[in-house]
Amino acid sequence: METKGKEICVEVRKLILKFRLEGKSWREIGRLVDRSHSSCQRVYENYISTGSILSKPRSGRPSVLTEWEKKRVVQLVPPNPRITAHQGRLEVAEQFKKTISDQTVRRIWKKADYNEHLWDLLERRIRQHTITSKKMLKDVIMEEWSKITAEDTRKLVDSMPRRLAEVLKRKGYPTKY
Repeated sequence: METKGKEICVEVRKLILKFRLEGKSWREIGRLVDRSHSSCQRVYENYISTGSILSKPRSGRPSVLTEWEKKRVVQLVPPNPRITAHQGRLEVAEQFKKTISDQTVRRIWKKADYNEHLWDLLERRIRQHTITSKKMLKDVIMEEWSKITAEDTRKLVDSMPRRLAEVLKRKGYPTKY
């Protein structure tokens, strides 16, 4: 079966429609066209509802990365919280042979929200200093960032089940976190 996220070409869509009109089952059609039976069923249902075998028009630019690849980009963060967006982009290029921008990596990470509590930790540590200039602020940020250990990040990751349980318990209302 082809990888997830690939659009089914028009020729295969025509075959799906032809086989279905011949009375073949969804699983049989899936085996014949090398697609999942649910994908074949979706093509047929779209044809019935729209009268066309063409894909419905989408808004915006198609994503370069699949959902699985985006999850992999997010997984780069917990093992190494000091990885930069540029390093993340290079990792994506190496693993998936796809080119994306540093901003795309930042957007994926922000959407996953893995760094939120790490930034809180950094801010608390910075506030312990008396800052008198921009240069001193920059130096303190760099110093405190380098002091963040793997144990600090592991504690944050390990706290996620507890945080999620609290969100469920509060039914989406604000939590102590």
